[in-house]
Amino acid sequence: MNNRRAVRAATIAGLIAGATAASGTGIGWADKPVPAPPFTIASSAWCGFLVQYSETADKVKTHIQVDGTVIVTGVVKAVLSNPADGKSLAVNISGPQFFGTVTKLTGPQLFLLASGDVGGAGIFLDKGNTTAVRDPNTGLFTSIVTDGNSSGNLCAQL
Repeated sequence: MNNRRAVRAATIAGLIAGATAASGTGIGWADKPVPAPPFTIASSAWCGFLVQYSETADKVKTHIQVDGTVIVTGVVKAVLSNPADGKSLAVNISGPQFFGTVTKLTGPQLFLLASGDVGGAGIFLDKGNTTAVRDPNTGLFTSIVTDGNSSGNLCAQL
């Protein structure tokens, strides 16, 4: 199965920092939604053209477990758009995410895949259970296994 990078992973560091500050100990959970601002996905990394990612609903909660596992839950909906031709695509990416030594993702997830990751570049919407492993030194995915279905590369629809 193709290897993909989760869009929300770009905001995980901020969510973890907020949860850690809220708990004072790094253990507990931040029950205040933390929206991510719209951002532009670099053209050379995923689709070969600019793609605008804008969240239309973000009610995320971050839970930090005693063992350091981070659980991200909540409603996230977004629109992907191609500013060059005006095409856009709405996606529901509300599946929970479990970040630890191995990342486990369930439900609908939007994934970005850079050329340096296993599997090649693209944007994908997967539904089902996904397990992802990253190289701790490079941050690149070395393995992704999905037992659900994939949209295929959404770049073609934009």
